Amino acid sequence: MVSGVVPGDTDNSIKDSSVSVAVQFRDFHGGNIYINAPAALPARTERKLRVLVVDDQPRDLDEIARLLSVDSRIGKISRAADAMAAIMHINRGRDENLPYDAAFLDILMPGLNGMHLAKILSAFRVPPRIVFVTTDEKHAVDAFEIEAVDYLLKPIRPTRMTAAVDKLVHH
Repeated sequence: MVSGVVPGDTDNSIKDSSVSVAVQFRDFHGGNIYINAPAALPARTERKLRVLVVDDQPRDLDEIARLLSVDSRIGKISRAADAMAAIMHINRGRDENLPYDAAFLDILMPGLNGMHLAKILSAFRVPPRIVFVTTDEKHAVDAFEIEAVDYLLKPIRPTRMTAAVDKLVHH
């Protein structure tokens, strides 16, 4: 803030152009102060989310990835058919200094299920945020106890997927 400036004084003028905006202020002593600023702030460039989708059902894996792929805030989408493959993806991303921002996990999978996988991932120094995607609502309380960002029921409506990504972006 410039000391001695009276914003809103009667001689203020704004000149608009596509390159910059010039604002004229009158100071307390009757002199003019000019400020040039960009006409618009540059678009905020946010990094797109790196996401891992884990589901043992190929059709569900494809559908979740498809719903995510239409969202402009999502960048890389990796897929894993089980928890062990998911852990390998997470470790590879970490080793390449490209960690995953989020993991969409099915809960009901053979072997290590999605709930167990989420507990393992939560022990990482920088864990991915978790969104559960399942056909069974009975695990919802457990999911939020391990601080899942969201809990989606299959089949997933596009509006629910968008809401889940909103939560990831603003979490």
